Amino acid sequence: MIDKHVQKIVSLLSMAQRANKIVSGEFAVEKELAGKKAKLLIVAEDAAEETKKSYANMALRYKIPMYNVLTKEELGECLGKSFRASAVL
Repeated sequence: MIDKHVQKIVSLLSMAQRANKIVSGEFAVEKELAGKKAKLLIVAEDAAEETKKSYANMALRYKIPMYNVLTKEELGECLGKSFRASAVL
């Protein structure tokens, strides 16, 4: 059974994706961060430690909040894509 909080996160991310408010995938995420268009960074819990560290540094540099939630599979599924390690809103 999925935790109530996790289900709410999945639901909100799915709605944001349908509204075209989410960008996912390594290069697209980095471009959004560099362009200072991102408001929130989401990194999968099971992403590689080096990936998490790299995104944490970018989040600090661009002064946006970062959360480690969901697995790569869950994140990709709620975005209607294959596995995703990161996404920005």
